[in-house]
Amino acid sequence: MRITFLSPHLNLAGGVKNILTFAKLLAERGHKINIVTQPPGKLNRTNLKLALSYTQQTGFSLSRIIAKGVRLATPSMPIEWLENKASIYHVSNLEESLMPDADIIVCTGGSDGPIVNTYGPGKGRKFVFFQGFGANGVTREEKAVAQMPFKKLVVASWIKKLLHDRFGEDSTLVRCSIDTNFFYPTTCNHEKIRTVGMLYHTAPWKGVTDGIKAFQIARQHISKIKLVMFGCVGKPLLRFTRYCDFYYNPPQEFLRDIYSSCDVWVCPSRTEGFGMTSAEAMACKSCLVTTDNGGSRDFAFHNKTALVSPPQNVNQLADNIILALQNKSLRKRLASNGYDLIQTFTWEAATDILEKTFTEALH
Repeated sequence: MRITFLSPHLNLAGGVKNILTFAKLLAERGHKINIVTQPPGKLNRTNLKLALSYTQQTGFSLSRIIAKGVRLATPSMPIEWLENKASIYHVSNLEESLMPDADIIVCTGGSDGPIVNTYGPGKGRKFVFFQGFGANGVTREEKAVAQMPFKKLVVASWIKKLLHDRFGEDSTLVRCSIDTNFFYPTTCNHEKIRTVGMLYHTAPWKGVTDGIKAFQIARQHISKIKLVMFGCVGKPLLRFTRYCDFYYNPPQEFLRDIYSSCDVWVCPSRTEGFGMTSAEAMACKSCLVTTDNGGSRDFAFHNKTALVSPPQNVNQLADNIILALQNKSLRKRLASNGYDLIQTFTWEAATDILEKTFTEALH
């Protein structure tokens, strides 16, 4: 099959990581894979880093990349964090004339959906892959795309239920997966001070402020604890840096060491499509303390594989952090159960489902 994936960019992020990993695995099965991506439309403080990264990836000047109507194909272009086996198309816009011909085309469910809906059959049978829904409140675009005549793919069970209950739409669950050959326990925290880990992000729905408040409450009860954070959006301005180690955009190989060093991994998100860092931490045998954020429901089962609290409930999140840190046997049991469960979330199984769904759509 000839399969086109639309991707907002090529930088390492949860949703993009899923798209490009599926692209790689499908290419290894003999399919012709195209990835279509757009450069930033204009420079500003929030996308300057992305723009510079994009020009470095392609070797082209930004003005050339965003010239009207340009389509630059870069077969098997190197991607720093992933072995790439797909053809990359850099386009200035998503006009049909700039799209490669294909049997299947997959959009992301955002602003790309309405224009993909106008394409003729030569660009492929249309799919939309929802990797989140309504993070900042359900948008008109999300409502519209959910009801367009696309085949629906979802990354988590809660999105499948939402599409069915709210829009009467069926969908195929293609669950996020973890490369357990890459994410596995590497170290054990032998320090006397317990370690709490958390992703740093500036999006309000990530709940980082809630997570930091919960850590501060926990520290009032357990003095010998520290916080470890990593992120790709710049160093946070923390008032308690004496108790926090921050790693900016660490190499992928270092992530498993970060996860493995954490006695507890905290996910304070108010909503998550899936929650990739939580699952990666579980694969490294860190005990998960999470909010009930949607995506966590596929792997975080209270008092079985994790400790779960309602989103935005800082006190209950703090209570669960304290409980996990003070009760070693509970912490070890949850970490072990979580580790065992995550071993079943394989890329091969997910790719089997995706490949079968594409094949059936063409017959």
